[in-house]
Amino acid sequence: MDLKWLQTFIAAAESESFRETAERLYLTQPAVSQHMRKLEDELGMRLFLHSGRRVVLTDEGRLFLPYAKEMIHVYQAGKQKVSQWKQGYCRSLTLAVHPYIASYILPRFLPAYIQKHPHVELSTHVAGSDDIKQAVEHNEADIGLSRKDPNTNTLYYQHICEGTLCLAAPFQESRPDAASVLTRYRLLTHDHPSYGDAFLDNIRSHYPYLQMMAVGQTDTAVHMMKAGMGASFLPAYIINQEEAEKKLMAVSTPVHLELPASQTFMMWKRNSEDIQHFHAMLHDFMQREQV
Repeated sequence: MDLKWLQTFIAAAESESFRETAERLYLTQPAVSQHMRKLEDELGMRLFLHSGRRVVLTDEGRLFLPYAKEMIHVYQAGKQKVSQWKQGYCRSLTLAVHPYIASYILPRFLPAYIQKHPHVELSTHVAGSDDIKQAVEHNEADIGLSRKDPNTNTLYYQHICEGTLCLAAPFQESRPDAASVLTRYRLLTHDHPSYGDAFLDNIRSHYPYLQMMAVGQTDTAVHMMKAGMGASFLPAYIINQEEAEKKLMAVSTPVHLELPASQTFMMWKRNSEDIQHFHAMLHDFMQREQV
């Protein structure tokens, strides 16, 4: 199918005149008629009915018109995007990101990246760790940022940073110990990979009367803790920010709880220059911040 046929069809539908269409597109009137005959043959349907000097869309023509416009739009948008990319004016990266990283890391990292790479267009979508891996594998995202080791042979990936996981509780003037916190509060569990069966079983073995509550995401746990609804094991990076504002506080955790580390992984499928620049800047940032 020739895109010129679609452009001619759209113009004729708007003007309801092959003569005006020819003038608008700088074609001869026989050329307009030929475009329409070829498009109708291609589609196997009649698009116009003649009414004197005017033409009107058939029912099939009215149904097809929005799809013709969409095809032209997609073609033009793709052509523009490729042209911008070739000129270096507008390259793009799509990020699939774990909720914790989206809420607590990217807001501090991306301003510096954008300042250094102003011509790279960024888009992000928040997803769980397994969905992040699939998005990169299926070319739905250029970069995946996850808290879980992707452990894959189909992607490039690197362990970016290892942070500290700590027990956090609602802020109070005197700092309690872990036993009093886990006796007083429910333990709010969320989507951090540390909350595996082995870790939770170990906590239960030392605090058999502990009540737990699954809350989904890190952000939810933080908001519930601020409301005094529970305690949770969080990356120290979050607790340090919240403790400075007297919202949450870190609690000394006994050695026997064997807290896992807070991991961050970056994964990607193609080794483009833009991805390598992003990786280098993120790695340096994470090492400095220890998040």
